[in-house]
Amino acid sequence: MNRRGMLLAALLVALLAVAALAPAAAMAEGTEDVKIDETNFPDDTFRYYVKNNCDKNRDGYLSEEEIKAVTKIDVPKTLTKDLTGIEYFTELKTLDCSSSYLTELDLSKNTALMDLDCSSSYLTELDLSKNTALMDLDCSSSYLTSWTCRRTRR
Repeated sequence: MNRRGMLLAALLVALLAVAALAPAAAMAEGTEDVKIDETNFPDDTFRYYVKNNCDKNRDGYLSEEEIKAVTKIDVPKTLTKDLTGIEYFTELKTLDCSSSYLTELDLSKNTALMDLDCSSSYLTELDLSKNTALMDLDCSSSYLTSWTCRRTRR
């Protein structure tokens, strides 16, 4: 085989390798998406809220862009009992879950949170241990027996 033929063969092998790896790369990108299902969002009411307010393209998954776009969640006066899945919303700044049926709430992964209203709920446990940006907190008329909050001086 002459030099030009070998170069052409090498180029062809390289193109085939790229074509073979392309689906795997596309699949790897999809692993960042969060499926809106019972596993990631077990509470029916909260899952319904996420589907209708956060999944902008209505594909049943939250993309990284959709997740980052969520800065406010309003689920007051609902039948919400569990906010599991809220940890995905790392840019969340405002949460209103007042007058809900929540008994425990872990917001330690929502470090951008600045405003929380969980008043008039059945909360007995609240974790705000990593919420150093928190400025406004209303947990009045709840049943808190355990809560973790890290104070910082400003």
